[in-house]
Amino acid sequence: MKTFSQLTVGDRFFEVYKNKITYQTLEVSKVDGSDIYYGYAGGKIPRFNKARGENAEWTRYPSDKRTYFYFTEESEVRRYCKAQMMKELNSLIESAKKKIEKEKQIVLSNNIKPKEYFKNWSKEDKLFKYFCEGKVPENQRKNDILFKNFAIALVNEGKNINEIQSLIEPILKKYYQDKTFSEFKGWVERAMKNELDNYNIFELNQWSRNFNHPVFYEDIKGVEDVGEIMGIKQLWYNLWDCNIVEQDIWRDLCLYNLIGTIIDEKELDDLKLGWAVIVTESGLDNQEIAIIFCPRPEWPKMFKFFPLLKF
Repeated sequence: MKTFSQLTVGDRFFEVYKNKITYQTLEVSKVDGSDIYYGYAGGKIPRFNKARGENAEWTRYPSDKRTYFYFTEESEVRRYCKAQMMKELNSLIESAKKKIEKEKQIVLSNNIKPKEYFKNWSKEDKLFKYFCEGKVPENQRKNDILFKNFAIALVNEGKNINEIQSLIEPILKKYYQDKTFSEFKGWVERAMKNELDNYNIFELNQWSRNFNHPVFYEDIKGVEDVGEIMGIKQLWYNLWDCNIVEQDIWRDLCLYNLIGTIIDEKELDDLKLGWAVIVTESGLDNQEIAIIFCPRPEWPKMFKFFPLLKF
């Protein structure tokens, strides 16, 4: 590894502004005593007598308070930039956590409905009527979103299991043959045990938008668009577009780590998110033996990298 004092005309070196994630490549145009010149504008830096150029920092002009680092090896400047990116990533994660916590509190406070809200719900709720008219196609998360919330509402309306079955089963047989009442019944039983009591209007509105249905409820005031948080994905990709890495695989693996952190912090519980189920085996003392993931378009790209990881 060359030191700066060993650089000659035509050699490359690398400059990065302190705490930034991009660097530029410079070429020595002239060596004069204790200075190295580069570029057409005659920029110069001292000939640092360092075995590792990245340890050198220099403030160019008295009026220029910015600090730059210089490296003789491109691998070293990349390492520095990657470290700065991870700091940026941690900052983004903390920002996302705060947004998510704020949204969660607003959603929960708005979703706690008094019993009076559910009086005559099955006859008056517009989304439920829409569902009863058979307007929801297959594969649109009827079970983990619609069934769950409808069960909560019907239980709060005061209906018993037989009344709910008499209401729901004919609708399923007529319009939704891919579903059975037993699926709906599971949510009803949980609602009757008070394991579920949050009629999630925010979740239902998101479902309507995701699958291009009419939005039947007034949006909750003060909730920021979750899309802004997930927009961090694009920001993260932009960071990697600065050409400071050679393999996209690391970009993707780090992104999945970021998204995983956000999902963990969201804490709306796995059943509400509906993204994975852990399977246990009673014959093995209830050891966890598998994770079953709900279908998502991004999984195949992520899963093909799993052999690189050790658990």
